[in-house]
Amino acid sequence: MPTISFRPFLSLTCFCYSACNACTCVCWIQIHPFMDQVSMHNFPVDHAGKQETLLMMDFCLEGIDMKLYSQENWYAQSTKDANINYANQARKMILDGIKKVLTIN
Repeated sequence: MPTISFRPFLSLTCFCYSACNACTCVCWIQIHPFMDQVSMHNFPVDHAGKQETLLMMDFCLEGIDMKLYSQENWYAQSTKDANINYANQARKMILDGIKKVLTIN
């Protein structure tokens, strides 16, 4: 069954078969989590903190301006700990998990 990936967490799977000289295709959409449990354990999810900043660093670096960081927001204190090496590790683990889910056996 071929699987077409539209987004890292959304896939369309189609199964086609022939009967009585007609071809019928059945398709369904599956939604997969962006991060599996192992990734979430190793790179805990936060808002405006280290994990969210590292994802932006790795997937959309131009969207990060660390000069705007301020210690005034309690929820963003871990932002200063984000770095590109940590981001690369997280990206690899997340993408490996997505590939594993979307791979056809």
